[in-house]
Amino acid sequence: MKNKYELLMNLDDITKNVYEKYYSSENYETIFNENGILFVKKTNNQETNLKHEKIVLEVIISMAKKYKQDGIIHIDLSHEIEAIMEKIKDDENIRHVDNRISWPIRQAFTKAIVSKKKKEVYDDKNNI
Repeated sequence: MKNKYELLMNLDDITKNVYEKYYSSENYETIFNENGILFVKKTNNQETNLKHEKIVLEVIISMAKKYKQDGIIHIDLSHEIEAIMEKIKDDENIRHVDNRISWPIRQAFTKAIVSKKKKEVYDDKNNI
């Protein structure tokens, strides 16, 4: 089974505490927990290249700090991170600005934000 990565953004302190307790009870490791951002990982695969994973996770955290929106955004990045790790597994000179890393992450963020906006519009139409 592959590793699972989940990112929550725009959390207030109370909601963040609830998610921290939940992920702790489910044996997730906290990767980043600041400024309304909670990024967690559940390790199921020990064969991950930790050097590459660290670079990918740093890119995600950097982007999460820039994508401030209204309301909570939850993104399951497991598929994207596994795909990125597969693409860069044989490359020794990975940099933070590599498009093989940043593009899929940016796409996942955009998709989550657009989905949230569509849901808000749908909810607003049904409440009229």
